[in-house]
Amino acid sequence: MTRYQAIRTRIFGTYLLPTVVSLATIALSAFIINYETQEDQVIAYSVVQNTATVVATQIESSLDQTTSLLNALANRYVQAERNGKQAIKDLTDAIDKELQYYPLVVRVGISNVDGDVIYTTGSQQTPADYNRKITINDRDYFKFLKYNHQKTYLEGPICRDTTANGPC
Repeated sequence: MTRYQAIRTRIFGTYLLPTVVSLATIALSAFIINYETQEDQVIAYSVVQNTATVVATQIESSLDQTTSLLNALANRYVQAERNGKQAIKDLTDAIDKELQYYPLVVRVGISNVDGDVIYTTGSQQTPADYNRKITINDRDYFKFLKYNHQKTYLEGPICRDTTANGPC
């Protein structure tokens, strides 16, 4: 073996082979890290998607429950109205007790076909005042529902008439 071949063998064994092994280890590590990152992203995406599905289902269920409550209250009121004032009083007492089980319902009001409020639970800031005449016949939601639009109607924050000058 010539001196040149010996140096080449020594360089290969001393520097080149460890360098190639190190580069291969780095490349393999990068591949594993990339694979794990992609796998974690897929898992994270799946978790977020499943959570969103569960939350959406719970919200939809709560809205269905609330819609059922409101429909039942309407039917119960019509029946109570036929049975007289005591039946209406019993219904309003029952409503006061039932509302605590419906977290999406803060307050309930029942009006007649003319828009005069017959019953309201009031609010936390303003309890119901049955001596004050309240009318909702000028509200968009009342007009919409009065003319046979039998579906849920959502409107922005409700602003009460607090002055004699009309809506706030």
